[in-house]
Amino acid sequence: MPKTEGSAMQKSGGTGITLLFVFVLLAIVLVASNAVVNALGRRAQLDLTEDRLFTLSAGTREVLGSLEEPIHIRYFFSETASRGLTEVNAHARRVEDLLRSFDRVGGANVKLSIIKPEPDSPQEDEALAFGLQSARNPTSQDLIYFGVVASDSADGERLIPFLAPEREPYLEYDLTKLVGELAHTDRAKLAILSDLPLQFGPGGIAAAMQGNSSPYVIYQQLQQFFEVVSLDRNAVKIDEDVDLLLVAHAANLSTAAQYQIDQYILRGGRAMILVDPFAERGSSIPPAEGSFAGMQEPIAVSSNLEALFSAWGVSYDPDRIVADFNQAQQVSFGGQGRAPHLVEYLPWIGVNPDHVSKNDIITANLELVNVASAGALLPLPNADSADDGAAENAKVWPGGDRPAFEPLLQSSNVAALIDRAPLQGNPDPDALLRDTKPTGAQYTLAARLRGPAQSAFPDGPPKGIEAAAEGSGSAHLSKSASDINVVIVADADLIEDDFWAQKRRALGELLVIPFADNGQFLINALDNLSGSDALISLRSRGTARRPFTLIEALEREASAKSRDELNRLEAERSASEKRIAALEGEGNDGRVFSPQQLAELDRARAQVLETRKRLREVRRNLRADVETLKQQVIAINIAGVPLLLAIGVGAWGLIRRSRRRAV
Repeated sequence: MPKTEGSAMQKSGGTGITLLFVFVLLAIVLVASNAVVNALGRRAQLDLTEDRLFTLSAGTREVLGSLEEPIHIRYFFSETASRGLTEVNAHARRVEDLLRSFDRVGGANVKLSIIKPEPDSPQEDEALAFGLQSARNPTSQDLIYFGVVASDSADGERLIPFLAPEREPYLEYDLTKLVGELAHTDRAKLAILSDLPLQFGPGGIAAAMQGNSSPYVIYQQLQQFFEVVSLDRNAVKIDEDVDLLLVAHAANLSTAAQYQIDQYILRGGRAMILVDPFAERGSSIPPAEGSFAGMQEPIAVSSNLEALFSAWGVSYDPDRIVADFNQAQQVSFGGQGRAPHLVEYLPWIGVNPDHVSKNDIITANLELVNVASAGALLPLPNADSADDGAAENAKVWPGGDRPAFEPLLQSSNVAALIDRAPLQGNPDPDALLRDTKPTGAQYTLAARLRGPAQSAFPDGPPKGIEAAAEGSGSAHLSKSASDINVVIVADADLIEDDFWAQKRRALGELLVIPFADNGQFLINALDNLSGSDALISLRSRGTARRPFTLIEALEREASAKSRDELNRLEAERSASEKRIAALEGEGNDGRVFSPQQLAELDRARAQVLETRKRLREVRRNLRADVETLKQQVIAINIAGVPLLLAIGVGAWGLIRRSRRRAV
């Protein structure tokens, strides 16, 4: 029976009513869902964030589960005084949510009190008595208290004086560390052997005596987790009660010192060793003998522990540096007549997640580790290995027993090894880009060694240092008593503050904002070597720097396409400027320029102006191309999901319409 116009209109009206009903139903569902969530409060949550920022990590649960006595957590936040401060209030809600999770998981051993100090109230007096700091609302001028105090039954107390929003990516770590320090007062003993002025900062003890002490951030963090002692570099004696050893750029160590390290590790001691082919703070003058760490200046350029590395089956060349095209950091470079511009500096590498080991708990959650002029670590074959690629001078120790070599940080496979010489003085990033050719190899920047090991001193203590051997408190070992566990990093600059942390003062406190995971990497390694993994998953959750990796790759590609043209134009300009200087020099002897010389001089000057114009155009086009790429990627990220949703809804509508027509 044919359809009439009236029936079509009736059907259209019915469809409109159906759609209206669907929209009304959806609105009711959304309102009801919101009401249910509010009724449940913060007891129920669905965490869909990439790093699961609203879900307690396994490390936090382990710390809370290990509590042996109740801990009282007092959370102070001046809610009324902070009105109008959107960022502060959002951070406060995040803190409260997290602390409620602590309360829920901790059970009877965690008591949470939420305190909201008002002006001139007993709660404000309580906050002051605990030592919390206040900040003033710039609009109302009211004082805001925003901190946490944790206490135990034995009057132990820890606090965070002010919860700065800038530390939000590290909030769970800060709160868990607060509870962990209160619950566990015993700390592993860490002995440090280093030429770097870790304890005093730049200038060493001389600067400290003048009141200019600025200890490395990493040194201050180590003091929070470990009982730290410093070793005399020229009279090394590692006591039996030392749990961990950190060797950080200790150059030209005596044979006695290396023997002490060798025997300590063979006895079961755990160690982290940082060597460097080109320390950015170094110079060509070695440390003075008999000096203590931090007292001497200058610092040696390179460091090595060749005897120990050879015994453990590791090859490392202190004169060669890894250059990485794919992970190079950008720097601003000018000079030599060139305008300042951004360029990749190949020896400064930002190791991204693609080149960080996911199989080791030390590095599994790291997002970015910055290294500067790092060397390469290479495993040597065992005595029974068929590998012909071993270095000719590699020693094969008795039995051929060597620990397993497990890479932790690596370069990309678009990398090369370069000499140290071009980096000294005033390095030219453009020249490095032009002259360096990738080898196609991937280089290891940091590795863990685990397994049996032989002594670097197989014939016993070296002559003349028997007394040093006796000081170890045990007989000489020619091989390890059990499997050794050592982490080696071919870069010491990674612990320099400038490469991973920004420091600023807030409310009289030094606030450290990490922009890379260097500090986490070092403390993760030492925690793990000491047998503690609880806080590792926390330190690595959320990094302040979350780059658009696709945009960075597109920027590198665009820069590479323009690099040859820029280099050619720079060479043309340089040649023209040299010709102008030569022509002008000919006129300085009192002679008059010939018409031919004047014409050539004019042509050279015009060539310089034209070349400079073309250089500006190439650089402007490069910036425009990069900006266009950025906008395209950002637009796709922002509009992609709504577009896909719209396409899906449209397709659903078309399918329904076609089915109705079929009926």
